[in-house]
Amino acid sequence: MELISYTITTTKKSNAHRIYFVGDAHYGTKSFDVNLFNQTVDFIRADEQGHVILMGDMAECINYDDERFDPRCISQECLPHLADLGRFQVEKVTELLTPIANKIILLMDGNHEETLRTKHQIDFNWRLRDNLNDAGGEVKYGGDICGLRLKFVYVGKGNSRVIRTVKFLISHGYGAGRTKGNKIN
Repeated sequence: MELISYTITTTKKSNAHRIYFVGDAHYGTKSFDVNLFNQTVDFIRADEQGHVILMGDMAECINYDDERFDPRCISQECLPHLADLGRFQVEKVTELLTPIANKIILLMDGNHEETLRTKHQIDFNWRLRDNLNDAGGEVKYGGDICGLRLKFVYVGKGNSRVIRTVKFLISHGYGAGRTKGNKIN
């Protein structure tokens, strides 16, 4: 488990900050709605006090030799890249998230990225984190479960002080896929 501290500075005590949890987008499937995803990114980009935690499974990350692979579910854009699907998908997800790279605090692993890493030696999230940091972000890597301490610091008139600390225990998801209710997911 990763333990991460992140500081957000504010010049007004009354500024409300918002945390957006974004995950399970599964870029690369036919059901991925690129227009809705782009609208969400635009909404977050316009929020001056918005911050993002990526919750994992940002891409499908299922290669053709994976028993879960179904070519009928793959988007037309991804079909020509089956031989290098994980690398193609990380570049496309990077493009989609670059407009909010500077707002992303944390990147969590999902089960799809983890399978890609352990079975195909492609560390999707490590590459995504590096790409987003190259695009102006300061993204931390949280693994599959993470303790996050957000510290809000007020800076004004020559002094600064912590005005609030919020602690999170974050995971991509434990339990739903292992219970009887997972069949309706």
